[in-house]
Amino acid sequence: MLIFWDKLNGKIKTHYYHKQYFFELLEFCTGIFEWTLPKGLDGKYIERYLNSSGCCALTKNDKGEYRLSLGGLEPPLDQYGIGTTWHGETLGGESCKGIVGESAAVCWHNSDHTPNLDIVPAADRLTEFDKSIWAVTRSARAMPISVAHDEKALNAFNDIKQQITDGEIVAILSENAMDDYQNAKAFEQIEFTKPEYNRLLQYLFEAKENEYRLFYRKYGQNMQTSAKHAQVNEDELEGADSVAFIVPRDMLEQRKRFCAEASRIFSDAFSLKFAEPWASEEIRYDADTEQQLAEAEQAAAEAEQAADAADQSEEVQEDGNIEQGNS
Repeated sequence: MLIFWDKLNGKIKTHYYHKQYFFELLEFCTGIFEWTLPKGLDGKYIERYLNSSGCCALTKNDKGEYRLSLGGLEPPLDQYGIGTTWHGETLGGESCKGIVGESAAVCWHNSDHTPNLDIVPAADRLTEFDKSIWAVTRSARAMPISVAHDEKALNAFNDIKQQITDGEIVAILSENAMDDYQNAKAFEQIEFTKPEYNRLLQYLFEAKENEYRLFYRKYGQNMQTSAKHAQVNEDELEGADSVAFIVPRDMLEQRKRFCAEASRIFSDAFSLKFAEPWASEEIRYDADTEQQLAEAEQAAAEAEQAADAADQSEEVQEDGNIEQGNS
């Protein structure tokens, strides 16, 4: 495919870029957790199932072998309208059934029971940024179109263009070059080049970088940047380093529930934790949060002490005025 890349049309290239970004973001999301599972199970597949469909379930076949499957919950329904019987199928086409909590352990991607709804639109936006960067780059380096009214002028121009491209010094023979240039009808130019478009590339690359940053921060990782505009101060730039662990912790909680249920049903060891990059970021996140809470509590206490001191000062002044009046 790469050999014929230049011959591919725009729609195929767009599809290629979208697919590239989709799997790149999916790989990022499936690396958030480290699983400890019994032999025969792979945590990577659990993560792929959860991110793509929102749920999966673990059962055992007649031979006592673990089977991880995609599927859904069927009646009878519980009080929330959720089925209590799992019916799924493995990638190999093997049917899997079980009663939830008894012979089937169901794992949800999040507390809303939805798949990862961010990957596809993020991949689409990143693809659009690439298309814009490609268009601006081509426009910025577009050559002026030279129009010659006879073959002799065309050949002369092509020879001169080749000499200039090769880095040679070019001279022409003319009694009055300026008049020839201004009045000649044998040679004209149509200007299409837009070198000023180069400045737009900076903003396009920053916009693409911001798209990555928003996605990574939502899932617990910070992406550093060196770009700083004049209207952004240092405090705002440092504030952009913060991440949110709401989504990753919700995902962790659902997976922990699955591990607890699977351990109980199958009497085997199931566990997971944040992978190292997320574990380190969580420690930093908690430390920042505790520090901010401590600072806020200290500021509130100081404000309360100042208010009490002001009230006491007013009471003392009122008492003094009363005593002075009595005198």
